[in-house]
Amino acid sequence: MIFLFYLSKPLLLPINSSEGHIRKHKCVASDNKAMTNSARHILLAEDNPVNQKVVVRMISRLGYEIDAVENGQLAVEAVENGNYDLVFMDMMMPVMDGITAAKTIRAMEVSGPRIPIVALTANVEPKDERNCIDAGMDGFISKPFTLDQVRACLDRFLKPAFYSDKPEGINPEIMNAFLENIGDGDMEFFKEILTDFLTEASKTRSNIHAGLQNSDGDAVRQAAHSLKAASAVLGAQKLAECCRELEGLGRAEDFENVRLRLGHFDGLLNIVREELNQYLIAAETGQLSAQ
Repeated sequence: MIFLFYLSKPLLLPINSSEGHIRKHKCVASDNKAMTNSARHILLAEDNPVNQKVVVRMISRLGYEIDAVENGQLAVEAVENGNYDLVFMDMMMPVMDGITAAKTIRAMEVSGPRIPIVALTANVEPKDERNCIDAGMDGFISKPFTLDQVRACLDRFLKPAFYSDKPEGINPEIMNAFLENIGDGDMEFFKEILTDFLTEASKTRSNIHAGLQNSDGDAVRQAAHSLKAASAVLGAQKLAECCRELEGLGRAEDFENVRLRLGHFDGLLNIVREELNQYLIAAETGQLSAQ
């Protein structure tokens, strides 16, 4: 699911002292299970040398290869020239901060695969969460964090269900069926429906986060339930399934797992927003009709 994870920072491994370069690190895992992760390549953007060493050590122990850079500009250049499966991005860095770097990376991905970006931050205020999400990040880990939390984060983002060259926000077959049902010539009505959905989706997200913050399981359940059916109607099947899970977790007042799944929810919602905005543009320019 797109998850907002909360972790923290510290780690260890010898790293290059040269500034302005990518520091490459091989995995140091000793067990076969962890060694199977070595095909995955992680990028860490972290300016604090102690924190960088600690995180590098953690991720290396889990069997991943990891490159480290000390600012957002270098992270953007590394993503542009490299082949990474996930980026851990510190928020406060010199030259270019994590938010700006994430936005720049997302702008480069218009026609390419979408790389999961997880923020590393000591700030966990709602405003900081929104900044991460608006920048196109898929989650965040608040400092400090444990090895188990890092492992859970990597497992969730890099498992096949999440990791995909073309993450699907909207199922085109279901969207075409919806267009046919409403009459594919009525683009004004179509735009109204999509605009209403996007507005309600933003409210739902705020209500779910507020429910979690207030330990209000019923608020989480109701908010997720309200978005579930509308998501399915428009073909946002993965988002609908995530809402179904959040609905059940809210009913059970399982706030720990609500928190773990929120990052996945926010990421899926970002993908759906992007794709629906493309549908809106197509409808406004007369380029959209049921296939």
